[in-house]
Formats: sequence, C-alpha cells, structure tokens
Amino acid sequence: MRLHVDGEWTDVAVDPSDLGAQETVDAASGEPSWASIYEMAMINAHDGRPSAVSADTPAAGIEMITGERASEYDTVAQPSFEEYKQAIDEGRPVTVMTDPLKPIGPAADDLVAAHVDEVSGYDEATGEIILTDPHGPQSQNPYEVRIDPDHPGYAFSITMTGIGER
Repeated sequence: MRLHVDGEWTDVAVDPSDLGAQETVDAASGEPSWASIYEMAMINAHDGRPSAVSADTPAAGIEMITGERASEYDTVAQPSFEEYKQAIDEGRPVTVMTDPLKPIGPAADDLVAAHVDEVSGYDEATGEIILTDPHGPQSQNPYEVRIDPDHPGYAFSITMTGIGER
C-alpha cells in the first residue's frame, strides 16, 4: 500500500495472512475489504502498533490515504447537515469516529464504539447523514446507519469528524 506518512509517500507492506477476519471481508468477493487492507497498512506504518491507529483521528486517516489535508471537528463543533452535504456533493472524503467508550446519542444502538465510518451520503428529506461501515456488508456491525447531525445528542455518539480539503 502507498500511504502518506510523515509528509511523504511511503510504500508499506501488508502480509495477506494478517487479513481476512470474518467481520472484515467484502460480502461480494469474500476477500478482505479495502478498509482492512488500509487499516493493516496504517498499523504497519506505525511499527506494527494497533494502538497508534486506534488512537488516531478520522482526519489523520484521510490524510494518510489521500495525501491531502483534512479538517477535523470534535464534540464542541461538529459540522451541520448542510456542511456534510456540501462536502459530499464536492466529492470530498468524510469520516466520523464514534465515542471511544459507548455511543449514547441518536442511533447509539446501531453504532460501534471507537469505530470510524465513512459518511457515504445524506437524506435531505430527513436531515440525516448516512454512515457506512468500511468493513463491508458482512461486518458484524450494521452496514449502514442514519443519524441526524443537527440533533442535540449527536456529539454523544460521534466524537470526531474528518473532512478532506480540496
């Protein structure tokens, strides 16, 4: 894998034997998902320490994959529905991280703690953004979760957002 690490592009090896846990395979092919490959590459880029990746942020992941800067938002100042919509319409990558202990806000029952999801779309009629689990439809987690970013309890479930800049 090619990742942007410490300001430069770096080739990072991923051993196929490190991939393929049941919850991270693509439903269509049965192969490891793109997310599990990137995740392992990021771990390998940090001397094999999973904690270096799990303790990182959605913006850092976007930057390592794209090589472009990303803005980061936290519980104090999350983007509004309109800001998510604009970023998606502009084709910018958007990811969110759930609460590291236990999501307790809207859609909490469908969210996994300390997990990064892609913001893959939005529903203008309901004002919800659509979160997609990057590990695929066969993940042990719900593949798609809808959540209203303008709900007062949103920040109790989503602690950080990363939006790629263009």
